[in-house]
Amino acid sequence: MGRSPASSPQVIGIVPQQTDGALSIYFTGAYFKIHPHEPPPVPENKNPRYKNGAPRLLKFPDRLQTAIDRHQPLSSSSLSMSLNERLPCSMRKLTHVWTVHVPAVSNLTLVAKIFDPAYMSDESSKFTDPFSFLDISVSHEIAAYLHLRDANVPRFHGHFLMPIPSQGDRTVHVLLMEHINGKDFRILVPVQNGLSAPECHLAEP
Repeated sequence: MGRSPASSPQVIGIVPQQTDGALSIYFTGAYFKIHPHEPPPVPENKNPRYKNGAPRLLKFPDRLQTAIDRHQPLSSSSLSMSLNERLPCSMRKLTHVWTVHVPAVSNLTLVAKIFDPAYMSDESSKFTDPFSFLDISVSHEIAAYLHLRDANVPRFHGHFLMPIPSQGDRTVHVLLMEHINGKDFRILVPVQNGLSAPECHLAEP
């Protein structure tokens, strides 16, 4: 991972104490290499809860080590990606959503959806297996974008793996898509009667 001139260097071995420790990795100006990767298959088991007898990953160090152990081989080709602005729809659980610049793909601003189970909250990890949730979420979202490729939705630019050198070269999944200027639906549609607006969709200005 690269870094902006104003940022302090990443130090291997630093363990953030809270979920927002993700901000030590994902920040404006952070620079990464992303590698094109084939879409993962949709798992047969679509239940993200822990399997019987599976260890519960209740603390960040446990989730981090599991992520390192699940490192995936990278393709030889890579693209440079820099983070620009964190979007309000970032869940701070599994996904981190940023506007980004990837010159090899487009001169325009893109949106990157970064799936990082290591930074899923301790509370969310009590009953949901972060890595089962990851496999289900990534595979289903890619399948949906491929199915809607010719429809009037943000253009999908592909699926990538991104290594995090400061954390044992573990790999995270990244989806790149077109950025559409507009306001978050949660600003335009007030939450009423216990109903919530869809996650991370932008409306036309």
